[in-house]
Amino acid sequence: MRGNPRPELYGRAVREAPDNLYLRVAHAGLMLLVDPRLDSPALDLYRDLLTLCAKPERAGDPWTFAVAAEASFALGDDDAAMANFPDARRLADAPTILMSPADQLALFAKAGYRRRAASSDHSP
Repeated sequence: MRGNPRPELYGRAVREAPDNLYLRVAHAGLMLLVDPRLDSPALDLYRDLLTLCAKPERAGDPWTFAVAAEASFALGDDDAAMANFPDARRLADAPTILMSPADQLALFAKAGYRRRAASSDHSP
């Protein structure tokens, strides 16, 4: 990882905007990259993200499905992760929505978190 990651800054931002998926997934991802263990406290952040993604008002949002896919992967549920990508792709109006979690999984692999699963080709 380049630079000096500051997960506490994302934590502060999340406290200010607790429903912002972008901030929350960035915070969880950064925490996991800083501490890439299977019992990392970052996994609690990903659990919280799944709860937020499950809210009915988020059902038509492609970013919600992409975040749920990343969170599911981080939590070791590859089947749930792969189940979310088709909905994200179907609803997406920009490739960034799918590229962001794909890039994150590559970073996980580089950091040593679930390296084999993160670096496998799971193209939908």
